[in-house]
Amino acid sequence: MISSLKSSLFRFFRTKLFLLVLGFSVVMGMAMVNNTCSDLSMYFFARPRYFDSLFVITCIRKLVFVIPFGSAVFCTMFTGSDISFRSINNKIATGTRRISIFFADAVTASLATVMSILGAVIVIYIFAKTVPVKESVKINSVMVESLFKVTVICVAFVILFTVFQYLLCNKLLAVMLSFVLLIVILSSTSIIDDLLQRPYRYSYTNEETGETLWETNPGYVGGNARKALVLAKEVNPYYGAMTDDPEGSKAVTAAGASIIIFTAAGFVVINRKEFP
Repeated sequence: MISSLKSSLFRFFRTKLFLLVLGFSVVMGMAMVNNTCSDLSMYFFARPRYFDSLFVITCIRKLVFVIPFGSAVFCTMFTGSDISFRSINNKIATGTRRISIFFADAVTASLATVMSILGAVIVIYIFAKTVPVKESVKINSVMVESLFKVTVICVAFVILFTVFQYLLCNKLLAVMLSFVLLIVILSSTSIIDDLLQRPYRYSYTNEETGETLWETNPGYVGGNARKALVLAKEVNPYYGAMTDDPEGSKAVTAAGASIIIFTAAGFVVINRKEFP
């Protein structure tokens, strides 16, 4: 297993993928800064302005929306290419354990994802500390917690994407499935919020008497369906990374459990899969 990991890491660092990851992290860091400045109705280099730690925290949390897309592409370029070029067959033929191959790829892909996050955070922090006329940016527990949440959630995604590559053995199909999954989860966030915010009753005024009346909202979701929606919201990775609510920790717990489950699933897939 150690030999497979060393080989995988050597391949990552000696190719252009390492440079692409660094470039991606810089671009994502600046993109999050620009997006957050736009939300605050600021131009990118407008002056004077004042930044605090909340600006950096907001930028970090937004990374969870973009880093997984880059991770899906990385898995395609790294693991998917290995399968497409049949390099994996050569590894198996030389006696390398299949589990070691998956473990090495999952660790390398996770490392690339963590590097992307840290690189983007460094760019964000340097910008917040140097560009504004006034700043009060200090590393605090909320900032560290947000970084931890984003990292765990993104690593869960990247291991799942690695499983897709081995399961489908088709780079294009695997990356498309990864993108569709991300879009579905992202879209479901707003849909679930909308359903849960619907009131149980709504009021209206009787035009004849002027009396205020209450009527049950037929669109209200209650009972077990509401419990299911609440649970889905609590374990939703995007909700979990963006909230300070203690309930948001459930998403991180779910992501941690997913890492274990996806890794076990990857071991099963690579052991039973016959590669072309």
